[in-house]
Amino acid sequence: MIGAVFVLAVFGVVGCTQVVSGAAVAPSTVRPADIESLLLDADEINSIMDTSDLELAESGDGPDDTIDASPSECHGVVYISGEAEYGNTDFTEMNWEAVASNNGSVVQSVAEFPSPSDAAAFVKDQGKAWDSCRKVTITAVSKDDGTKTRYQVRSISTSNNTVTALTVVTETDWQCQHVLQAVSSFVLDISACGANISDQAETVASKVAARIGSG
Repeated sequence: MIGAVFVLAVFGVVGCTQVVSGAAVAPSTVRPADIESLLLDADEINSIMDTSDLELAESGDGPDDTIDASPSECHGVVYISGEAEYGNTDFTEMNWEAVASNNGSVVQSVAEFPSPSDAAAFVKDQGKAWDSCRKVTITAVSKDDGTKTRYQVRSISTSNNTVTALTVVTETDWQCQHVLQAVSSFVLDISACGANISDQAETVASKVAARIGSG
């Protein structure tokens, strides 16, 4: 999946570019096409981000493992649908897409779990890990070329099966909002990055959640 800092390290962090084996561990009750229909298209995301040039850059159907993060327990704060977070879970289906330009990037991922309680438990567990990362600087190192990107964690909040983090990409004017939310048996994993970030990831997540509710 694509990285957050598109202008600094293309496909670097807060995302993925390469799917590894051993993702899903059980048959899904939702077809991949159904999960794909939950994601917003580029036009919808451009409207939310107040941009016009975000285009589809990457997509996939499983977690990956393209960076190391330090502290390691903060990997999930700066990465979407990582193997480190999802690899040992019992999710049954996943779909993700990333749109990007020099003006920003948005990564959307939806993973289905066997039950709503499983989805909520995953978010709760991740929330505990994220909570330990308050006010720290996270260093993400590309496994491909060693490129380093540093994120200063500004805030982390938890409420109603949702964890939200706001980070600042050091030495740039970019910020990233990352939302992890359980909705029914699905986990939404959404990031929005750019120079003028406030609640864009939350807005994307709310629209995806609405589609699950009306499905």
